[in-house]
Amino acid sequence: MRLPKPLAKLVVILGSSSPLLAVAQSVPVPIDGDTLTLSKVVVLVEDLINTFFILVSVVIVGVMVFAGLKMATARGDEKEFAKAKLMLRQAVIGAVIVFGVGVIIKTIADFATNPTQILR
Repeated sequence: MRLPKPLAKLVVILGSSSPLLAVAQSVPVPIDGDTLTLSKVVVLVEDLINTFFILVSVVIVGVMVFAGLKMATARGDEKEFAKAKLMLRQAVIGAVIVFGVGVIIKTIADFATNPTQILR
């Protein structure tokens, strides 16, 4: 399934002009010869996942805005309104799934670094 041209343009504009992409530059990479520990790996993975979630959030908001604009410009056309409503519903479901997975990943990462804290 291809993205409609206006949505593709919106994704490109939001993605390229977003200062959130600079977050990827803050991912620490151990290059000083230190011993690689589980906590360092977890921190690296968490930073990468956080960057991914920021980018996904921008895309989800862009899709929601685009769906809202499509709803507003449907001008009484029930088919177009239904398409936009479905797009909005799918964006919300996608957001719930992505952020639900984020909670699960965060819980697993917390358990990997400090297993006794969760079991209290």
